[in-house]
Amino acid sequence: MKKVAVVVLFVGIIALTAVVVHHYDIYSIHHSEADIQTYLNDWYKEDQPLLLELHALGKSSTVIATYLHDKETIGAMIFEKGMNRKLKPVRVLDNRDFYSELVETNKGTYALFLGENRQLAIKTIVTDIVGEDGENLITIPPQSYFTKIEIAESAIKSGAAPVYFYKTLQGALDATSEYSGMELLFMDKVNQTYMLHSLENNSLNTVLGSFELTEIGYRISTDKKKDTYSMKGEKTFCFEEKQVKSADGELNYIHGLIPDKKEVEKVVLEVELEDEMIFQAASEVKNQQFLLHVEIPEHIIKEGKVVRKFHLYDREGKFLGTEMKL
Repeated sequence: MKKVAVVVLFVGIIALTAVVVHHYDIYSIHHSEADIQTYLNDWYKEDQPLLLELHALGKSSTVIATYLHDKETIGAMIFEKGMNRKLKPVRVLDNRDFYSELVETNKGTYALFLGENRQLAIKTIVTDIVGEDGENLITIPPQSYFTKIEIAESAIKSGAAPVYFYKTLQGALDATSEYSGMELLFMDKVNQTYMLHSLENNSLNTVLGSFELTEIGYRISTDKKKDTYSMKGEKTFCFEEKQVKSADGELNYIHGLIPDKKEVEKVVLEVELEDEMIFQAASEVKNQQFLLHVEIPEHIIKEGKVVRKFHLYDREGKFLGTEMKL
C-alpha cells in the first residue's frame, strides 16, 4: 500500500508540476505597459501599434489594453491575470470604429464602450447594451478616441446597430458620406429641415431633408435623392414645390432660383385667394436661391384660384419688384 501511495503521490506531483508549468507558459505577459506594447508589436508584426491605456476592471483579474493600429484604427485586447500575476490574452477587438461589449470577469460583469471620434463631432451614442434602468446611451468626451467602462450586472445586449447623435447639424451631415462635397445652404430649426447644394459643371444639385434635434444631439432622420437643375443659358425667376417627411408629418417647401438678379437678398411670399392674402413667408437669398416653408391647408387651395406673389428686396430692404405665379 505504501508503494501505491508513493506512486500516486509521485504522479500527483508530476501532474501538478505540469499544470503549474503550463499555467506559467500561458500567463507569460508582465502586467506592464512595456511588456504589453512588446506583445502587441509581435501580434501585429509590421503594423506597429501604439498602446494608449491599460484599464483594470475593478478588483477583478481582467485587464483591457486599448491601442491604435492599421493607420490609427482603434483596438482593444482583453487579458486575464493568472496566479503568477502575469497576463494571457483572451479576446481581441480590432475591426470596427465602435464597440459595445459585455465583459464577464471573476468579480462581475462590465460594459465596455470603445470608439473613434476623430472630428470631435459625436455627442451621444445610443448603444445596444441596456441597463436595468433602461438606459442605453453614453455621452462621448471631446477626444479622438474614447473608452468608457461601467459596471453592468443586470445589463443585456441586443446586437442592434449603434445610433449616433452629433453636436451640430453639420457634424451629422459630414458623417453621411453620400452627400460629401455638398454644402449646407438652408436650415429650418423650427421645422427641423435642411437643404444641401452643390454646383458642378453647370448643374445645380440640391437635397432637401429633415433632422432630429433633442437634448442628446442632432441626427439625420430623412432625406431625399438629389434634384438636379441645368444652369446652362440665361435663367429667369423660377421655383419648384418640394415635400419632405419629418417627425410632424409631411412638410411643403418652395425652392426658388434668382439667377439673373444678384442684388436680391430677400424674398417674401404672399399667397392670395380671391384677392385676399391667406399666407405669408420670407426667406433670405443664398447663392441666388431661396427656400420657403409653406403652410396652407389643401382644402383652402381647392376653394378658388390661388396666386403666389414673390416680393424681392435688397440687403437694405429696398423693394426691387414682384414675381407673380399662379
